[in-house]
Amino acid sequence: MNIAIETTAAIRPDARSPTAARRLLHLDLRAAADLLGCVLTGQSLASALPQLAKTGHWSAAERGAAQALSFEVLRGLGRAQALLAALHPRRIKPPELEQLLLVAIALLSAPRSPQADSPRGGQGNSGAAHRFLESAPRSPQADSPRGGQGNSGAAHRFLESAPSSPQTDVARGGQENAGAAPRILDSVLGNPQEDSLGAPPLYPDHTLINQAVQACALRPKTRHARGLVNALLRRLQTERENLLQAVMQGDPARYNHPDWWVQRMRAAYPQDWANLLDLAAQRPAMTLRVNARWGDRGAYLALLRAQGMDAAAPATPGLEQALILHRPVPVQDLPLFDAGAVSVQDASAQFAAGLLDARDGMRVLDACAAPGGKTAHILERADCEVLALDHDATRAERIGATLARLRLPQAQVVAANAAQTASWWDGRAFDRILLDAPCSASGIVRRHPDIRWLRQDADIPALAVQQAALLEALWPLLAPGGQLLYATCSVFPEEGSEQAAAFLRRHDDALAWAAPGQILPSRSPERDGFYYALFAKRTEH
Repeated sequence: MNIAIETTAAIRPDARSPTAARRLLHLDLRAAADLLGCVLTGQSLASALPQLAKTGHWSAAERGAAQALSFEVLRGLGRAQALLAALHPRRIKPPELEQLLLVAIALLSAPRSPQADSPRGGQGNSGAAHRFLESAPRSPQADSPRGGQGNSGAAHRFLESAPSSPQTDVARGGQENAGAAPRILDSVLGNPQEDSLGAPPLYPDHTLINQAVQACALRPKTRHARGLVNALLRRLQTERENLLQAVMQGDPARYNHPDWWVQRMRAAYPQDWANLLDLAAQRPAMTLRVNARWGDRGAYLALLRAQGMDAAAPATPGLEQALILHRPVPVQDLPLFDAGAVSVQDASAQFAAGLLDARDGMRVLDACAAPGGKTAHILERADCEVLALDHDATRAERIGATLARLRLPQAQVVAANAAQTASWWDGRAFDRILLDAPCSASGIVRRHPDIRWLRQDADIPALAVQQAALLEALWPLLAPGGQLLYATCSVFPEEGSEQAAAFLRRHDDALAWAAPGQILPSRSPERDGFYYALFAKRTEH
């Protein structure tokens, strides 16, 4: 999808001027609305953000502000859609206007801290109470997390965790989770207010309404609707509690997921489904993996503390190199990050290398490897002969960059479809195979709030077919006595336990070995949703 974005350099005032900061929020609302429009037409934030930033000549700070707002809005999109339908039952046209209204409504209707129930400093609070720490797409060319360093007057203070550069582990439909993006310091109309409980910043209602109206003037298609936007948002401000009480009876508004997603979760987890959906609105933990070739996590924890940071060292078996930061930080602030001492990887993803148990001299296949986080973890633990595949040639290039930053032996990297073995396999069997299969990514919606709005119900059975095809293609390549680890970052049983059970029914030469099975954030809040099954091939059949 192509959206014409007016050049911000032409419409933004000089950010150094005293009035510049007071004119930026409406521009960032419009940018967030454009990102939302991309998601609503099927484009991921991972692809939309760099495209719109390039077209609009966004600075790093502008890009960061749009990113922060878009994540906030996507977390409350179901609620915003229901409220807009209640405020204006007829469809809003053009789409650019509808998108802007959804952005403003999502922010005005967001849950508020207890302090937000009464105005502060004579102003009402906007209710934008959840500036969560997010993961978000970033440029492959960037060497440090997106969002820039200094303050350019962007409208939102935030600290985001984001899919990272080639030097870090990034999310790939449930693959490695990335490093934290830097703070974008707010300077619009003074700083947004921050309550005494440390809740995220709140903007006064009148600020958001005023700036949303100003955002209408940025596009010829929406200039005529300034009065409508003002009227609808002021009605929401006045009748907020009654409107919320009415619309929150519906599941999509209450849980901010499509109805089909809610129904699947309800069926799969009768006891946990509501909690799991609520957890999707919470910020994810920033978890590190200390490079075992560099040293142990105790030594790295000492480095963190020497720089004023702290972290928890989980006692869970399989997480011996993991550290969970008390507060997320930009990856460039991590000690010896560029020297390869540490990576950013969710705790759930860190189980993979230990479960695979690759040892010195073994031949190992990482079948869906980009950007290389799990490949790196395997090589941190053992001197193996690793073949790393990915069907996307551009993404495959990032595997080598990941290994280089970590000072690890280079794997053989091949851009190929793992299911089409005739195009890449040399006939030599593998001792270990890691299949981190393409999936719905339903386990990582905290980091990628666009996923829930991009997926369709029909995607789940289609992905299950693809996963089964990969298992069937790769199983013959495993040596007798070898092990294949199947992993997805999904919480849907069709991609996890049901897939594993079906595989075992088809293959009487496969043994199921101990593995975590389904990991749920409701039971381990510091971890993403993940599924693991470990299969061993019988030596005699």
